[in-house]
Amino acid sequence: MNSSAAISGLDSPFPTRWATSVSRLVSARTDCFFFAGIVSNGAVQITKDVHSALPTAKVFGGDGVCTDSYTNATKGGIPASLYPLTQCTVATQNLEAYPGGKDFLAAYKAKYGVADPDPYAIYGYEVMKLGLDTIASLGANGNNKADVLKALFAIKDRNSVLGTYGFNANGDTTLKSYGLYSADKSGNLVFKATLTPTKTVE
Repeated sequence: MNSSAAISGLDSPFPTRWATSVSRLVSARTDCFFFAGIVSNGAVQITKDVHSALPTAKVFGGDGVCTDSYTNATKGGIPASLYPLTQCTVATQNLEAYPGGKDFLAAYKAKYGVADPDPYAIYGYEVMKLGLDTIASLGANGNNKADVLKALFAIKDRNSVLGTYGFNANGDTTLKSYGLYSADKSGNLVFKATLTPTKTVE
């Protein structure tokens, strides 16, 4: 029976030290591999080793490797033979996928003359707007850090370009969607879909 396996890039920085893990994947007839570290954890070399041993196994990763320094061979990333097998997830989505994405893009282009800003630009916009709105809502107490923090934690259904969200007791946003990306024939990341888990662990 096929299985999946995950190796954290924190296991080791040297190929000879993860050879045993790769051998275990082969023995388990693994059909997919998830890298849980970041590019500098040896992600490219580990993935190459796994691919060499399991040439048809799909490769998945989180935001630590959802970057062209991992997916693009010309930038030191994985070889082109891995492009069709590789997918990764990251918090940012295609900007048009957000509820207010199209309006944001239009406003951004009008202001800066750029039609395709970095996906994190929409988060930067909302973070600043959230801060300014929260401070303004407190009036004379807007310069009190404790009051601002209390007001932020109390937000449960804020309407924004990102969608409607609030904060939980830990201060984490209630937004749950992630972007799924794959590597195109040039090794560049391409948005595929928005993933929203039906169950989450707080």
